[in-house]
Amino acid sequence: MYESFYGLAEKPFALTPDPAFLYLSKRHQNGLTMLQYGLTLTGSITVITGEVGSGKTTLMRHVLRGLDPQFTIGYLTNTHPNIKDLLKWILMAFGLNYRNKDEVELYESLITFIIEQYAENRRTLLIIDEAQNMSPATLEELRMLSNLNADKDHVLQLVLIGQPELAETLRKPELRQFAQRISVDYHLTPLTQDETTDYIRHRLITAGGDPRLFTKESCQTIHHYAQGIPRLINTLCEMALVYAYADDQKTITPDIVHEVVTYRQKGSVNPYEDRPHPQNQPARRTTEAKTVKRTKTRQQRDLPQAAKEPTPQRADLPLSPKTILSPGNQPRSANGQAATLPADATAERPLRADAEASDTTQSRPDADLPLTAVPAEPPQSSAQRLASIDPRALGRRIAPIRSKSQSET
Repeated sequence: MYESFYGLAEKPFALTPDPAFLYLSKRHQNGLTMLQYGLTLTGSITVITGEVGSGKTTLMRHVLRGLDPQFTIGYLTNTHPNIKDLLKWILMAFGLNYRNKDEVELYESLITFIIEQYAENRRTLLIIDEAQNMSPATLEELRMLSNLNADKDHVLQLVLIGQPELAETLRKPELRQFAQRISVDYHLTPLTQDETTDYIRHRLITAGGDPRLFTKESCQTIHHYAQGIPRLINTLCEMALVYAYADDQKTITPDIVHEVVTYRQKGSVNPYEDRPHPQNQPARRTTEAKTVKRTKTRQQRDLPQAAKEPTPQRADLPLSPKTILSPGNQPRSANGQAATLPADATAERPLRADAEASDTTQSRPDADLPLTAVPAEPPQSSAQRLASIDPRALGRRIAPIRSKSQSET
């Protein structure tokens, strides 16, 4: 449905094993080499294990495409723990008649077929996929069949493909004879992050598309959720293409991948349930920090103008006892001119007018509001200023100041 939209000749992430899309990572290349080596050993047993969806079957099918024609191949995929009449299943895999025969006739038919192939200089290869489902008793029966000899050669060759549980079964004491017959044993591990990116781009190119369809960040996100398992990678990529196609987006971004996983997490069947993305939490913290910053800015913007502006200094406010009256910080009147003080006045105690202004400011109910400018009073003479001074405000210092003023008068 989306192939023409993205310029693809076919779907690049189909779930069915397709050797044409095989991506040989370092691990898959090693597995391919070990598998090919095992096939060169006459009558050997080769075991390939790996996690679900790691590419075991695709690797085997790739080998079969280039296999020498001298091999006669039987492929058995329908295995389960309670499988019975193993001989019937094997005869069916080779295309032989298995109906209406007892166990002895079944065994005779298989032996006759294998000997005939050997006489024609052909090698009989039996491949059993999903072999982890076979019980120890069934595996032991299979080993006994592989003991068939012709002259000096074992004429039946086995390849077992299964999940890690197969290796656990083969380590059981009752299967130690089977384990000793194994010539090649290799375990496929998941793809690394860089290999996942190369894997996605390889499949896009094979399907005739643009390898940049998935961004590098989206490939890294897919690797995190899929844990490097090719089948899970295919599932995520396929659904991401469908989601992006529905939104008319030409590029697959991490947001689309997150959306696919979130949708799967809401369902009852979810392979990504216990794999939250570690980058989500820092991203949320960053968002919260930005939200707090925006809230503080908005609160400051909504404050009244009077609350944001500093309270203007008045010339008639009382001086602090520690105020130093220097030319740079002389108190100023409302008209901006420096206020004058008596020559012998000090800043240790407030003047009467200043004290009254301070008391008035503290007693007003609106004292916290911005103060308005006070009109400048006409200049007074020294005698007038001294006459207006309250003796109680100056305390002990009033006597010397008054005597000096009277002497000048």
